Amino acid sequence: MIPNSFCTLSNYNSHHELFGLLLSLSIFHPYAKIYIGCDQKTKDSINSYSPKLRLNIQWEIMLEKYGNKNRHEMEKENLFHEFLMKKMDILLIGIENDNDCLFLDADMILLDQINDIDKTKDLGVSPHYFPKNSPIGKKFGYYNAGMIWSKNKNSIIDWKILSQDSYFYEQSSIEDLIIDYDHFEFPDNYNFGEFRLSHNRQTYGNSLNIINEEIYVHDKKLKSIHTHVDRYYKLNFIIYFLLLKCKNYKILTIINRIKDKKWIINIPYVLKDPVKDGKSFKITTKDSSIPGREFLSSLINTNTDVQIHKTKLDHVYLQNHILFYDNDTLGWEDNINYNKISLILLGNGNKNVEEKFFKKRNKHTQFTFFWPNNSHILELFLLENKSLKYEERKTESIFIGNMQCKEQKKYRFNNENWENILSKFHLTGNHKHLFSQEIYLKLLSESKFGLCLRGYGSKCHRDIELMALGTVPIFTPEVSIDYNDPLIENYHYIKIDKAEDLKDKLKNISKEKWMEMSDNCKKWYFKNCHSKNCWNTLLNQILFN
Repeated sequence: MIPNSFCTLSNYNSHHELFGLLLSLSIFHPYAKIYIGCDQKTKDSINSYSPKLRLNIQWEIMLEKYGNKNRHEMEKENLFHEFLMKKMDILLIGIENDNDCLFLDADMILLDQINDIDKTKDLGVSPHYFPKNSPIGKKFGYYNAGMIWSKNKNSIIDWKILSQDSYFYEQSSIEDLIIDYDHFEFPDNYNFGEFRLSHNRQTYGNSLNIINEEIYVHDKKLKSIHTHVDRYYKLNFIIYFLLLKCKNYKILTIINRIKDKKWIINIPYVLKDPVKDGKSFKITTKDSSIPGREFLSSLINTNTDVQIHKTKLDHVYLQNHILFYDNDTLGWEDNINYNKISLILLGNGNKNVEEKFFKKRNKHTQFTFFWPNNSHILELFLLENKSLKYEERKTESIFIGNMQCKEQKKYRFNNENWENILSKFHLTGNHKHLFSQEIYLKLLSESKFGLCLRGYGSKCHRDIELMALGTVPIFTPEVSIDYNDPLIENYHYIKIDKAEDLKDKLKNISKEKWMEMSDNCKKWYFKNCHSKNCWNTLLNQILFN
């Protein structure tokens, strides 16, 4: 059975580890109740981070006294033993409110659901699994206090009393506690820490292996690890290597977030462009000609950092194991190091080409958001201009675009008679745009419908710009609509196979229907593509999809 609730402790010094625990709980126990004993700064920080946790969190501000102190500082001030006694206080709150509760140290990471609780017992304890009668067991105690379950509040009260005089803080006292209470022991696939490798090498030295892309301890699936990711290098290296082999991008993402204490987006400073005969060119995060870079740079905040690498880096990476393949086509894929990747996020592209290609290479893939051109200009335009109503949009249909390469010419300058069918049609044949970005957005915003023609890639910035402005897009067959958050025909967009079908399609869309579709487009854009929300949406997709 699973516990009725969870609880943990953390001051600000370890709140980055706490966030990792909470992310893993959100994956395997979504919307579970958890009681968190902490200081106010920890609560405020966790609540400000992306993604928003999928947990029912009950905050208990009880650690102000311990502030940002680490263990060494607390021991020096004779506060550490007192700090550890707060475990019992938070456990009692959980038991009193929910009948049973599982305590987990903040440096715990779940790899699976915790579902081995024996609720016929009063107490659940987690052995270190030290060799019997070993000196190390006598020093630190046979049981680990980082994981303990109870449904009997008297057991926790007694644990606190016994811990006052125990030889090793709150840990060794568990040996005396279980004498008086009916209990079970968590098996060794729970609470797997460095202590298993360091102090019982004979049993656990080669115990971790992979079965069906899952990590096992001997013959049992690994359920949780107990480790400081910046300290226990041997265990962390083994776990990271095995997770990478399993392509477990969710837990790898959490581990990297703990290690870096923020989300890291890695961007190359020098790129090669296959469209321009492989020539190298330098970029900055403000270079909007490079898909996605300028947009990703707008996500910098206390929770996220964009790092530009002048050393060899050919693609955008979220942390160091998630490839954000934001290029127009597969022309850039030959320099990908597939061995270091657990997940490929596709900005551009479609299921039949790009996704199919990467799946053949045995990689997890997900479509994600796309982005407008010059996102900061679009967001400023939206801020300064109200969305026009149906009657205020004097142009029925519009297309404004350019032909900068052979691929664009193929799909835009074809046999279709768009110029005579659309209300406004502007197609220039060079690299110079006819309108400034601001005027371009104004013209789109004054139109009810906007035509989407494929460019070099199967998606175009225009698709997103139209939806942001509430201008209902008209998709042609060559345009990709593959996103993680699906676009729905006649709900977000209309689809036509050829130009001559357009007039009949538009005749059948009433004012009320257009208003509904326009509103759906704006909502989709703000959720998935606006810089205020897209980062949280993307992280939700990666971790909780």
